[in-house]
Amino acid sequence: MRVLLISNTAPEDKMGGLPRYARELAGALAAAGADATLVVKRVSADAPAVQRTADGVTIVRHAVPSKRNPLFGAAYPLYTARGVLGPLRRAAGEPTIVHGHFAVSTLPLALRGAPFLYTFHAPLWRELLDERQGTYHLPRAVQGAAVTGLRAAERVVVARARHTVVLSQFMRTQLGELSVRAGREAEVLPGGIDLAKFAPQPAVPRAGVEAPVLFTARRLVPRTGVDRLIEALPAIVAEHPLASLAVAGVGEMEDQLRQLAARAGVGERVQFLGRLSDDELVRWYRRATLVVMPTVRLEGFGLTIAEALACEAPVVGTPVGAIPELLGRVDPSLLSADNSPAALATAIKRLLSAPERLRELAARGRAVVVPGFGWRTIARRYLELYEEVLAGESR
Repeated sequence: MRVLLISNTAPEDKMGGLPRYARELAGALAAAGADATLVVKRVSADAPAVQRTADGVTIVRHAVPSKRNPLFGAAYPLYTARGVLGPLRRAAGEPTIVHGHFAVSTLPLALRGAPFLYTFHAPLWRELLDERQGTYHLPRAVQGAAVTGLRAAERVVVARARHTVVLSQFMRTQLGELSVRAGREAEVLPGGIDLAKFAPQPAVPRAGVEAPVLFTARRLVPRTGVDRLIEALPAIVAEHPLASLAVAGVGEMEDQLRQLAARAGVGERVQFLGRLSDDELVRWYRRATLVVMPTVRLEGFGLTIAEALACEAPVVGTPVGAIPELLGRVDPSLLSADNSPAALATAIKRLLSAPERLRELAARGRAVVVPGFGWRTIARRYLELYEEVLAGESR
């Protein structure tokens, strides 16, 4: 079976939850015997137009206009349509499944009437523009029109998809705002994890509650709440004087977060790690006393939570988006009362005061995600859905 996965970028070029999901799914499909091609935009001029990866995935990168182009907003859809439809035309005559992951890139397929399956990761009109304002050359006067246009594009994509998948019940409700039918009929499949990579290593000692190490892996943007975690740190340090916080990730707020930590008197206790490799990420999951998800809004799944639980790391999170669906299956005590700094501090201090309870919750957490969240399981279900699409086309 030939599968074209349509995403925005490849994690080889630019990290993010959605690109990582599509890329790892492509690898899992290739491992299951599918001919998997990932179609993405070219982020860097140095990136090859076509790349064959070690795990058997073909990455095809298409050109996009420069962000400095004053007509960027108008030119981008044209470049994307040409880049996405090209691989589909070249696959003509072969049984091919198109699997969209990013509404803007999938829209040309929907308008063309091509059959496709779509995974709805998040409402882009809410999340993506909120995070990236200021990086695109859109005059303030047309910002509202851009949001309206993006929402309209998402409506078209989800309405015309043959099957729609969401990563959580929370995302089902978000999808339902765009299409009642799609929200009702969508299948819930969790984000996948490489269970061989994200696993505990008993020989590696985890930092204890005497000198607790808090760890979060987040994009440094307002939605992810890293600022609130930093604001919570002084109250945590008041009870745990040797506590520290390690922050993995990059984003527009890094300088602001550094300044916030300094003003709060915890600048020397907060370490900004930047973008980590998967191996480095696993090491931090294995080392951390507690992994924290301080999300403020729109958490569609919580990949960090699933990865950390697979490594037997205890996780605490805010009651936002899909976080309660995942952490609630482990224990409700892992959720803070709300997403305020005070509530985060209270939940973290409560857990740090019960080390035996932490160890028990860590073991329970791994049992929640293994084996159901493994890529082998997720890929098998997607292959079944692809067969349903192909069978529908043959009738």
